[in-house]
Amino acid sequence: MSIRISPDEKQPSASIEIPLTKPLPDYDLEQLEQPTPRDVDAVLVSQGFRDLVDDARGVLLDLLAHPPRTEHAPENAVLDFTHQSPTHLELTQLTGAICQGDDSVYRPGLWIVLRDPHAPSNRPAVVMSMTAKDFAFNPSVIHMKVNEKLEVDVTAIGQPVGIHISPFPDGAKANTPPGLSFLFGEDCYKVKKDEMVPILIEATEPGTYSFTCCKNCGSNHKTMRGQIIVDPQS
Repeated sequence: MSIRISPDEKQPSASIEIPLTKPLPDYDLEQLEQPTPRDVDAVLVSQGFRDLVDDARGVLLDLLAHPPRTEHAPENAVLDFTHQSPTHLELTQLTGAICQGDDSVYRPGLWIVLRDPHAPSNRPAVVMSMTAKDFAFNPSVIHMKVNEKLEVDVTAIGQPVGIHISPFPDGAKANTPPGLSFLFGEDCYKVKKDEMVPILIEATEPGTYSFTCCKNCGSNHKTMRGQIIVDPQS
């Protein structure tokens, strides 16, 4: 299996690309080599591949929470295997990926991003908390200034939710560049019940940016909306 690891420049994180090279009949993934990226897209949205991503996420989270112990390994001198210390690495993204091999053949694969949550440079100077409860985000309006970096810690209370933040300002034309960027970009940040997910945002253009719940969390799901208002620098 070919694994590609790419450290993020000046960030305590790295991305890992794992192409699938062997058939996985338990997930109905038999024909892995595909002629075009469009053909890989069809695999990535299949139910079998979604089940694979869910299972891989569960296994990886368990490994991060409970690292396997190797007797007499030198790192055991500094690692705490009592499972009472904070997780050494944090999973921030696990999605499907289009992987191109050296033979110009496209394959489906996994795209994983890990970060060190304890690195001192990891958090922006401004950190705020947001709750998702009773079909509402609180606060529902966030103010930023151009060139400001912000960490929004989203906690789902009572039920799991998702949050999608548009990188484009409301009413933007087709050729408008994005005005928000995300350190660990995801189309839908999924937040489990009573857990917190950090979202790191940098504002580069003024405007009003909408965010919504991207997980069908109940009858009033569509009412979960909010805005990020980015003002020019004074």
